[in-house]
Amino acid sequence: MSNQFSISSFIAISDNQKKVNRIYITVFFLIITLNVLIAAYSYLLKEPLFFFTCDAFELFLAGSVAYLVMYKILPHKSIGIKIVTFISILLFFLGLAFLKLYRRGIPFDAWSRSNFTDYVGLIFIFTSLFYILKNLNLLINNSYLKTKQALEEAELLLLRQQFNPHFLYNAFNSLYSMSIKKHPNTSDSILKLSGMMRYLTDDASVSGTLLKHEIKFIEDYLEIEKIRFGNDANISFKLNGALKGQLIEPLLMINLVENAFKHGFYTNNDSAFVNIDAQLSEDHLIFKIRNSVFKKQHFQESDRVGKGLHNLRKRLDLSYGQDASLNIEEKKNEFIATLNIKFKA
Repeated sequence: MSNQFSISSFIAISDNQKKVNRIYITVFFLIITLNVLIAAYSYLLKEPLFFFTCDAFELFLAGSVAYLVMYKILPHKSIGIKIVTFISILLFFLGLAFLKLYRRGIPFDAWSRSNFTDYVGLIFIFTSLFYILKNLNLLINNSYLKTKQALEEAELLLLRQQFNPHFLYNAFNSLYSMSIKKHPNTSDSILKLSGMMRYLTDDASVSGTLLKHEIKFIEDYLEIEKIRFGNDANISFKLNGALKGQLIEPLLMINLVENAFKHGFYTNNDSAFVNIDAQLSEDHLIFKIRNSVFKKQHFQESDRVGKGLHNLRKRLDLSYGQDASLNIEEKKNEFIATLNIKFKA
């Protein structure tokens, strides 16, 4: 999965790329320096004018100037210094073009302009190469981030789809019993269930949903569970704070609610309870749920902190990172889960 290709792996790749860049630049300058030294040995003392206008010296100058332009001049904050430096470079190479024509005995005409543009072209080519090398890490970074983001989105979608709405089967059974008894709230319950299924298939498929929709989904869920266990069941939900358009990753809280009923609420025990308390501010949510704990039945021998909570932690990490946490506290007869989320700006 995407987490296995961690940011530390990318940093290692980036560091390796920087080493490759340094090696390339070092080899480049070694080659052109060796070339100009060979030319100096052959011509500097015998024909100094020829040496300063030979191809080896021109390549060395163009490469050196391109390096200075890429790594020293362009990063400089002062625009005035940049302009003065560029003008000085152009004048220097214009003078070099004059010198080359003088050595050849050619008057300053179209040939001289051609020499000057050759110098400018060489500088441009070398500067472009240095630019590509310098920004290769950025290109790799963008590619990595896009790939990482795509993998994380795919993983989040998969984790959302792993949410098992087995309560729907229980809800249908409850509705079936209500319809046989001609319960007056049957139609309202069907309407609630219809809205919940629509939320699961539509709103819950996106990366961010309105918190008020998530709260409404939980409230409808609790209403159906009250129908299932009876109105006297100890099921409560308190919300403190105002819903003001906050966004949240869908189906996070419902995992905890479903676990509370799945692992701690039985119809044959009058002391069973599920109590939910949500503290809400403009940028923060504390969702705390307490449920009773009894001796596990034969169909509940799996670990309490199992796959569902593991997937929830995974989703929190992918969606919020350090801005969310899930704390679990197990007591003798009580299980407490506290979800803490800082809303995204």
